Amino acid sequence: MSNTNKKAVELSGADAPRSSGGFLSKGFLYGVVAAVFYTVSALCVRQLVAMDSPYALPLFVRESVAALVALPIVLVGLIRHTIPTNQWRFWGLLFGVSCLMQVLGNITYIWLFDMAGIAIALSCVWTGGLFSAQTFDLLCLKERFNVRTFIGLTIVLAAVCCIGIGLGLSDNTLSDLSKFGAGAIALIILGGLLVGIMNSSTMASVRVAHKNNVPFWVPILLVPGSGTIVLGILSWMEHGSGILTALTYQQFGVAFLAGVANLIAFAALVKGLGTTSLAYMNLLNASQVALGALAGIFWFMEPSNGFIIAGIILTIAAILTAK
Repeated sequence: MSNTNKKAVELSGADAPRSSGGFLSKGFLYGVVAAVFYTVSALCVRQLVAMDSPYALPLFVRESVAALVALPIVLVGLIRHTIPTNQWRFWGLLFGVSCLMQVLGNITYIWLFDMAGIAIALSCVWTGGLFSAQTFDLLCLKERFNVRTFIGLTIVLAAVCCIGIGLGLSDNTLSDLSKFGAGAIALIILGGLLVGIMNSSTMASVRVAHKNNVPFWVPILLVPGSGTIVLGILSWMEHGSGILTALTYQQFGVAFLAGVANLIAFAALVKGLGTTSLAYMNLLNASQVALGALAGIFWFMEPSNGFIIAGIILTIAAILTAK
């Protein structure tokens, strides 16, 4: 075999999906860090709701933190030619998919939150996200099927449903759904599945970017940057010229903290998607549902029940099973 062919084989092997390697592997550690800091960010948003904060504007602040950190780094890289200028199609893919995710994903999630509450929303969103990630792995990324990861996805889906039911029983969300007709409930379920699919598609675009050697800071600029633009427009439409005074100092501080946590979480996610499969990273990311339930019990003093405890135990089992 010639040296050229050997190099081609090596490059092909580098792009092939790598096993997570179990605990203490890079993929596992990045996934756990992402889940923990996404949970912190979600708890900050939850606190903002308790503070009667506007919805879109704090999310605009949260997304802007990562975009503002990444922007000068990417600009310097372009000026110094350390970031290639021949990858615009992958930049376009990242930005385009991310904008769709913001419009079809985040805005739909806001609607789900208002219509059915977080319990039903998280169950539907992660149902769509977990299995669409495996589909993207197989059909779009052409990565091999991992039976243990699929079993783990099934277990963590059961965990998410248990936690969703448990939260619904705690705040009467499930009984409140009786006010909707069958058509509206079906629309809520489809909306949740759409949000999950859009989240997985964004992660898949990050995975594609990594496999084509797009530098680390580019996704961190483009994905939150799309949120900055979309949520900024929504915030301006809502507050107009009063946008600068729409948040109190306390609300802005909590939103900024959510942004720092979001930056760390997304950076870990980008790193993780460079070391292991989309499906495995999505499974680890789903553990934030269990972390959020635990935080609700111990931090917000929310009541627990058998469904929530069972969901937390199943989440641990899913992580132990998957690879």
